[in-house]
Amino acid sequence: MQLMGISILLILSAMQSPTSSQAVPCPSLQPAWFYLTTDTTFPVASGVKVTVKCPDEFVNQGSETLTCVNGINYNFDDEPSCEPQDWTAATKNVEINHDLETTPLQIITNTLLRQTDKVHVYVQHIGTIQISFQHRRFYILSCGDYEFPSDLPAERDKIWTISRTKEALTILCNGVEVLNMVYAEFDKYCTRAWSQSSALIEFRSDDLASDYTKSLSQGACNTLPEYFDSSLTVTETFPVDNLQELDVTLSCPADKLAVGDKVITCFGKSHFFYSKTPACLPQGNCTKLHPAWFYVTTDTVFPVAPGVQITVKCPDGFVNQGSETITCQNEIHYKFDNVPICEPQDWTAVTKKVDINHDLETTPLQIITNTLLRQTDKVHVYVQHIGTIQISFQHRRFYILSCGDYEFPSDLPAERDKIWTISRTKEALTILCNGVEVLNMVYAEFDKYCTRAWSQSSALIEFRSDDLASDYTKSLSQGACDTLPEYFDSSLTVTETFPVDNLQELDVTLSCPSDKLAVGDKVITCFGKSHFFYSKTPACLPQGNCTKLHPAWFYVTTDTVFPVAPGVQITVKCPDGFVNQGSETITCQNEINYKFDNVPRCEPQDWTAVTRNVDINHDLEITPFQIITNTLLRKTDKVRIYVQHIGTIQISFQHRRFYILSCGDYEFPSDLPAERDKIWTFSRTKEVLTILCNGVEALNLIYSDWSDSSCSDVWTKEASALRFNNDDLASDYYRNPSGQACEDYNKADLSNLYLSTELPVAEGTEVMVTCFKGYVRQRGDSVVLCSAGNFVYSERPQCVLYGRFTLEE
Repeated sequence: MQLMGISILLILSAMQSPTSSQAVPCPSLQPAWFYLTTDTTFPVASGVKVTVKCPDEFVNQGSETLTCVNGINYNFDDEPSCEPQDWTAATKNVEINHDLETTPLQIITNTLLRQTDKVHVYVQHIGTIQISFQHRRFYILSCGDYEFPSDLPAERDKIWTISRTKEALTILCNGVEVLNMVYAEFDKYCTRAWSQSSALIEFRSDDLASDYTKSLSQGACNTLPEYFDSSLTVTETFPVDNLQELDVTLSCPADKLAVGDKVITCFGKSHFFYSKTPACLPQGNCTKLHPAWFYVTTDTVFPVAPGVQITVKCPDGFVNQGSETITCQNEIHYKFDNVPICEPQDWTAVTKKVDINHDLETTPLQIITNTLLRQTDKVHVYVQHIGTIQISFQHRRFYILSCGDYEFPSDLPAERDKIWTISRTKEALTILCNGVEVLNMVYAEFDKYCTRAWSQSSALIEFRSDDLASDYTKSLSQGACDTLPEYFDSSLTVTETFPVDNLQELDVTLSCPSDKLAVGDKVITCFGKSHFFYSKTPACLPQGNCTKLHPAWFYVTTDTVFPVAPGVQITVKCPDGFVNQGSETITCQNEINYKFDNVPRCEPQDWTAVTRNVDINHDLEITPFQIITNTLLRKTDKVRIYVQHIGTIQISFQHRRFYILSCGDYEFPSDLPAERDKIWTFSRTKEVLTILCNGVEALNLIYSDWSDSSCSDVWTKEASALRFNNDDLASDYYRNPSGQACEDYNKADLSNLYLSTELPVAEGTEVMVTCFKGYVRQRGDSVVLCSAGNFVYSERPQCVLYGRFTLEE
C-alpha cells in the first residue's frame, strides 16, 4: 500500500510538472522523522539517493536509503524510523532512583516540539534544572539562569548529559560542555542547596521536551573531552576505567597559567567529574576583581599587568577581614595571604517574612545588594497596610503596588555593589542608589488608588520570601545635612546656611534663576547625612515646548498636535465610557509640566474594574466582549483571558503576538492602531474568532484554515463564561459593548443578501435575511441578531445562484 501511495504521488507530481526539469529539489528530510539524520548536504535534486542514520543506541527500523522525489517527498521500501535500544521513555511526575553525583543522566530531545516546551527535571530536596528553548537559557533553582552558549551544537536532535558534584553542576550537549556552574561563584543560597545529597529525580508534568532518558554509568575514558584546552597534558595512560574511579592529573606548559581543577575523575565514556573546567591561560592582564568577592572594590583602573599589586577596600559600614593588598596573576586570579572578605559592622543580615518596626516616613531604610545574585532575583519589601516595593534587576524596573512600574534611569550608578535608600512622605516615595536619586514617585501624579494607598501611615515593613537580592539592611537616622545632593540641579540656590541639623528638622528653601522655570518642591527638609525629604524633585528647567501629555494621566488624550509652546492652552478628553473628573483645559509650562485647576483624570462609567481568577457569565457568540489596556504597563505584561471549556486568548505586547490555545500564534498586523490606550473587542462564531483594536480588525482566525483539526474541535464548543487569569496584568477594565446600533451588514460577511429592515438596526434586534434576485438561500441562519454594532449568527447565511428562475422580493 505504501508503494502504491508513492506511485500515486509520483503520478500527481507528473501531472503538475509536465517536465522533469521543473521538479523541485528536496530541501531536507521530513521533519516528522524524529532523530533521523544524514551526512548529505541539502538541497538534493529529484532522483538522488540519500543515506540516513540514527543516533548512538537507536536502530533504524526502516529503509537506510531514500530517493528524493519532490520537496520533502521520498521514495523508499519501508518508512525510516529510529527506535531506542537502551533508552527509556521519560515518564512525568514519577520519582526515579538516580543520584547525579554518582551517575550522570542523559536525555534526548528533538526540535519538532513547540518552541515553548522545556526540559524540567526536579532533584529531590534541592531544586529544579530547566532547559528553556524559547528563551535559550538554563534555569537552575537557587542559582540563577544562564544563556545558551553561542557554540551550542547545531544538530537538530540533541542528547543532554547532566551531572553534578558537591561543588558544581555540569551539562553537556552532544558531548560539548554548555554549562559548568560552580556554586561558590554564585552565592550562599546556591551553595547551600546544590551541595546537599539527593538520590531521587523526577520529570515534571510541564516537561514536554524530554523524550527518552538513560543512565550513563559504564565505559572507560579513552581521551580528554574535545572541549578541554588542547595544551593540557596528563600523567596517566588511557584508557582509564571508570569502575575504579581513577583520577587523571592535569598540567600546563611552563609559559601558561593553570586554572580550574588539576585533578579530574573518570565517570564513563570519556566523561569526567570536576568542579571547575581545567584550562591553560596565557599570562595575561587582570581584567577585574574576582566576582565572588562580595562588596570588595578598588580604585585601581583595569586592566593591570601580572605582578602588579592592587589595594582593595569595603563599602561604608563593612570591614575587610582578609588581605588589603593582592597581586595580579591572570584575568581574575590573584595571589594573597587571605581572601579579601567584607564583613558587615552596623548592617543587619536580612531575615525574610518577619515584621520589622520601621516607619519609612521618619527613618529611611537602606539595603545593600550585590550583582552576583541571579538575574531573576529582586528586592521585595512589603510596607504593612500599604503595599510592596520591588526592584527587578531582570526587567530593570521599579514595581510599586497600586502605582505602576518605572524603568531604571539611564544614569543608574555603575558600581557592582549597590546601596539602596528608601524613604517616603505623605506625598511621594523616593529611592536612591549609591546616593543618586533613581526614583521619585509623586502619588498624586499617578491615580487615586496610588494616593489612597501610599498616603496612609505604617510603622512595619517585611522582606518577602521571594526577596533574594537584599543581603543586609540598616536604618539611616543620624547626621547633619552639609550640602544639597549632587544629583540636584546645579542652578538651584538656597537661603539657609549649611550644615542643617536633621534633629531640628530644619527646612531648606530653594529658588531658580529668573530665566528658568522652577518645578518640584520649593521647600525640602533635612533627614540626615545630606539626605532630604521632598515630594517632587526640585529642578530649574529651560523655558521649552511641551512635547506630550503627562504619561501618568491614564486614558487622557488630546487632538492637539505636539510640540506646543509654553502658555498655550490644550483641551483634553477621555475615551468612550470614561468621564474626566479634572480640568478639561490645561496650559503648557515645559515638556510634560502643565498648569491646571485639577489633575485631568479619566474615571470609568460603564466599565468594570478587572478582577482576576473570577468567572464572568459571558458568551462571546452572543455578545462581544471589550477590555481596555494602557501602555504604561510593563513590557512583559499581557492580556490573558480563559474561555470556559475551550482555552485561552493571550495578547503579548513583548512579542507583539496573539496566542490562541490549539490554534497557534499570530503577529500583530503592521497597521495596528498607534494610540497609546487601546480598546480590544473579542467576538466569535462557530467558524471564526475576531479581535478588534480601537475598531480596526487585528485578528480574524478562521478555524478551518488551521492545519491542526484540534483548533476547530476546540473553538466550536459552547462556552458561557470567561475569566481573567492571574497573570493578566494588562487588562484594566472590561464591559459588554451593548447599545451600539448595526449600520453595515457587509461587516458580517453577508454577501448576496439584504435585510428585511432598513439600516441602522438597534442593539438586540433580530432581522430576517433575504437573498437578492436570482439567488436562493442554500444554508445558514434565516435570522441574524444585532449585537455591539455587528450582526452575529450561528451559521453564516449563504445564497447561491438559482439559475434561470427569479425569486420575487
